[in-house]
Amino acid sequence: MSSRKFLTGIVISVLVITTLLLLAFSPSLLGFLGEIYLERESYEAAIKASSAAIRLKPDSANLYKIRAESFKNTDYPVQALEDINQAIFLYENDWAYHSLRGRINHDLGKLDEALDDYAQSLALFPANPDTYFNRSLVYLDLMQYDEVIADLNTVIELDPSYADAYFNRGILYWGYSELDKAKIDLSRAVELYRQLGLRSEEQTAQNTLEEINSK
Repeated sequence: MSSRKFLTGIVISVLVITTLLLLAFSPSLLGFLGEIYLERESYEAAIKASSAAIRLKPDSANLYKIRAESFKNTDYPVQALEDINQAIFLYENDWAYHSLRGRINHDLGKLDEALDDYAQSLALFPANPDTYFNRSLVYLDLMQYDEVIADLNTVIELDPSYADAYFNRGILYWGYSELDKAKIDLSRAVELYRQLGLRSEEQTAQNTLEEINSK
């Protein structure tokens, strides 16, 4: 082996060891790694990274939020709720924390608590269409259909390209026998799903539209 290759090997080894040491002792880097894993839907890895970061920095609200969302997506809603409660305890003025707790409480069947969470989230950030859409799903479970439509109307006002909102509103209009409105919404949903490349959702909307047209 040439001396140049030998030195290159040593440099690479040092860089690897340095990176591992930084990860082991830097909660910020571990938290960043957890966010990357979460974005890539590698939830178990995100839990491990955020847990390691929390051990080093137990007063970081965002670290608990990362782990809470990871727990939620691995069907551990109780652990998710514990973490997001801790995040809100540490920092209560983040709309995303309250919104996430709303989704977790919805998973747990705590519908009134979920509505309270979404109300707090909207008080902090009233122009977020996702929060209104998620709240509409809680109202749907409560069979409060007027409230569902009101929230979906707001979603569409805030984001006219929100395909799921058109689809859900179209289904509700169909249930109310407002067929013309249902057709308009479902046609728009088909168009938007196609633009997004969501073939399964597009086909579902198209099949529903065809069923209404056949009546």
